Amino acid sequence: MVDKRKDSLPAAVKDEFKALLLGISDTKLLLGYHFGEWTFRTPTLEAGIATCNFAQDELGHVRLLHGLLKNYSGENDATLIHDRPPEKYNAVVSLNIDISSWIELISLSAVIDSGLTLLLESMSDSSFRPLRERVEKILQEEKFHSDYTHAWVVSLAADGNGSADMVGEVFRKAVPAYTSWLSDLTDSALVEEGILNMPIKETLAKTFENVNSLAQHSGLNLPNSKEMELEESKEYPRYPDEAIIYSLRGEKNEVFRV
Repeated sequence: MVDKRKDSLPAAVKDEFKALLLGISDTKLLLGYHFGEWTFRTPTLEAGIATCNFAQDELGHVRLLHGLLKNYSGENDATLIHDRPPEKYNAVVSLNIDISSWIELISLSAVIDSGLTLLLESMSDSSFRPLRERVEKILQEEKFHSDYTHAWVVSLAADGNGSADMVGEVFRKAVPAYTSWLSDLTDSALVEEGILNMPIKETLAKTFENVNSLAQHSGLNLPNSKEMELEESKEYPRYPDEAIIYSLRGEKNEVFRV
């Protein structure tokens, strides 16, 4: 039986743990950036309030995950943010460039943010207590993110103005990008030690079910998401745009740092 009282991280899992948390926190960092960028560009005031809250939530989640990386992987603010070049980031590539429309933001969030939530759910009963406690808080906030973005996808798909085609186009690119990112993570030691409660390949299967269910509920004319997985997404740069990294580092306000 897995020891649920574990407060230390076994040496055997440290490399996989670091790669997993960096990947999740990098993706959340870029999600937070894009939500923040769109706070004053949404179609309604209510959507602007929600998007602003989402940005705060995602950046708060990054702080929680960075705390674990500092305490258990030897990282610090310099290695995580200030001195890290773009090629050292490992976010889902769909987020590496500016987002051009509200439909794209909502559709990317429905695939990627909801996918991350499924991945985090696989840690909700983790044997590593510090991770389990942080994931519990993150999941409380992410429930609203998924409900909100899925409701928008349904609404956009039904508007009759061509939005459904635009949502479908984003899905066709985002699903391969997300599944490629997730499939590159390794998990054997994490599963063995009970840090992850479910292998990544099972989380991936749940992601497909989630995307297919949303597409069907929305009436989107899409191939099965497993077929979309086979489509290579070559339209996105491998690393985040330098201007985005510059903004995330807070270098514009360097003079005010205390």
